[in-house]
Amino acid sequence: MSLLWTAEAVRPISGPWVILHGDGSLRIVLEFSSATSVNRLQHVHLRRPAAEGEDGPQLLHAIRQHNQVQRPLAKRSQILSFHLSREQTYLRELILWLGAGRELSIAVPRLPHAEEAARVVFVGGRRWPTGRDMEAVATQLGGSIHAAVLVGTEWTASLGSGGWESAIPLLVPHREAADALIDVLVGPPGDWRSGLSFGPLAMPLIRSASEAALVMAAHLEPWLLPLDLSGTFRLDREAQPRQHSLGHMAMLIDAAHRRHRLPAVISMEQRSGFISDPLIAADARTVVAQAGGVRVLSALSDGSAPLFLHDHIAMALYAPHLLAVRADRDHLRLHYQPLRPSEQPGLTMQWRLNEDLDRQPHAGGGNAEALWTAWQQGDNQALEVLSWLPLPELLGIGADAAALRRLMGLRSQSARLFLRRLSAADTSLVNEWVAIMGNEAEYLRRDIILRQLAHPERRRLPLFRSMLISSEDGEVIRSVLRVAELERDIGLLQTLTQRLREQVHGQLPLDQDPTLQHALSHALFDSPFLSPTPLRPLARALEQRLHPLARPPVDRFLARHGRERGLD
Repeated sequence: MSLLWTAEAVRPISGPWVILHGDGSLRIVLEFSSATSVNRLQHVHLRRPAAEGEDGPQLLHAIRQHNQVQRPLAKRSQILSFHLSREQTYLRELILWLGAGRELSIAVPRLPHAEEAARVVFVGGRRWPTGRDMEAVATQLGGSIHAAVLVGTEWTASLGSGGWESAIPLLVPHREAADALIDVLVGPPGDWRSGLSFGPLAMPLIRSASEAALVMAAHLEPWLLPLDLSGTFRLDREAQPRQHSLGHMAMLIDAAHRRHRLPAVISMEQRSGFISDPLIAADARTVVAQAGGVRVLSALSDGSAPLFLHDHIAMALYAPHLLAVRADRDHLRLHYQPLRPSEQPGLTMQWRLNEDLDRQPHAGGGNAEALWTAWQQGDNQALEVLSWLPLPELLGIGADAAALRRLMGLRSQSARLFLRRLSAADTSLVNEWVAIMGNEAEYLRRDIILRQLAHPERRRLPLFRSMLISSEDGEVIRSVLRVAELERDIGLLQTLTQRLREQVHGQLPLDQDPTLQHALSHALFDSPFLSPTPLRPLARALEQRLHPLARPPVDRFLARHGRERGLD
């Protein structure tokens, strides 16, 4: 699209965005400064290019809406939108008229048909992609992005700031409850009740696990990716305890597995990114890892660590990522693209649609023992397959300390991933790992602590306590604090007290993040479960060392319990 401005132009501060609706209609949205005159905005309108025999562009009648809006973390502004019916979208190009001699050309999007490849990216959360991020994704997908799916609600603060929104059509899946701000920005909820469809790809919207089988059966496209809108399974720290159980989504996994073994279910309400093992639902709603099962992926990843790691989580994503999808008649590709700045390579999983309609993963099937032997004999490709095998298949391959040292000496992504998988498959090796991993394997140390954190009986082990006390990983500490809060685990608080004691004595540096300092200070010094006696000398030592944000809990503690034990 091209802009022709003069000094008198009514210039939007963001937009235009093209919002696609499920009924085939679309919305053109622009954002203007709150200081822009309403009278000047009244003259902004849409035109269509001149047809044969016409003197020039003609006025295009569209439903017009103008609203004052307060977006999060932004100045008050104005939203001007034009809603075009399905019958009006046959045009290839629209002209946005901003004043005499001031026009903006808008290309009307064309979604792919059944024989073309469909390319979609999921966007939202706390980390907003830049134009360079979107260019990197398009390169990975082999062509321009057909649509960006806006996930959750936090995108309302960032929409328009990435520099790519005017070039990529936007979609907002069905929302159960109307949100006034979202309604102004992109229109009313409920536009995609039957799901999103692009060429050979369909993404049915799953609002209730009990309805999953019926919703998926309504789609006949070669590739189906169910979108779990309700966040049935979540690992972010804000989630409710019941959502941390994979059994909570057993019905959805079972429905997807029986529907021609769909490759993946995408969880839409996530902040902590993860990729699961292939999963199936066994009897009594028990979820187990098994080759040929369904993977569960989070659409969003803001770079935070999850609350804890289940053994069936193949990988947690410890950096912000975009999830992108490419589907054609024969192949499906899911790609996680790290956001800038990041030195991590992207992660890609591929499936192939055989003539018998059976989907086979590109990597994720094979004999674990044979592949392990092949890698030890120099076959590096065997390691790539091993990395994605289900956890039960990795048990008993005979990994030892020598093999671990060799793996840690490799810089490949598959070696890092395989080490992380082994940390879940063989807990007996963890003692050896801690001694040899060093500071360069912080990603592995984080995995081990979070997996131990998922098992209450392991939190009392000396190894876990030692790793936690010596950890300088703020994301780990935040997860530990959340678990201690949810489960009222006094043992975790006592371990954190010992960690704080080592920080006071200079054996470990004090956490530099003021918010983390405050979270720790509140958890320990405001706790009704901990004895004040061991905390008192720590409170006195920290009075002048903590960030001002973190001092109130210490001040309250000393005022309540006194500076000396005799005042108890």
